[in-house]
Amino acid sequence: MINFFDSKQNSSRLFIFSEKMEEKKRKFREQWCIDFPWVEHRNGKAFCKICTEAVDKKLLLPTDGQANSAKEAFVINGFLSWSRAVSAFQNHENSDLHNAAAKGLLITKKNEMEIDKSFSQGSLCNRLVIGCVPELH
Repeated sequence: MINFFDSKQNSSRLFIFSEKMEEKKRKFREQWCIDFPWVEHRNGKAFCKICTEAVDKKLLLPTDGQANSAKEAFVINGFLSWSRAVSAFQNHENSDLHNAAAKGLLITKKNEMEIDKSFSQGSLCNRLVIGCVPELH
């Protein structure tokens, strides 16, 4: 039987116990940003960069209960249940919200690139046409 009042006997045990408690404290791990590149750590919480950007751009996203829960956890409030972070990140990565956000952003960026390309080609054509106009005297 352990006598907790015997300081000689238990001081080392208490120290080991407190060290183990320190090791078990849950906190954000930078490795998660490598394993899940869409994870952003700010203000002590984890957010989804993809879903946040899609919401900011007002893209059409699912609004069912599961999508709303994911939006609350990874866009609005931030996620901080570190003990189940990996499984929550995996679930979010496969969620309808995340997939719709990723597809929506991809389409949006592709469209933006097409518009930029058309604009720059149009400017080039305009410059060529203007350069070909004969001077009138």
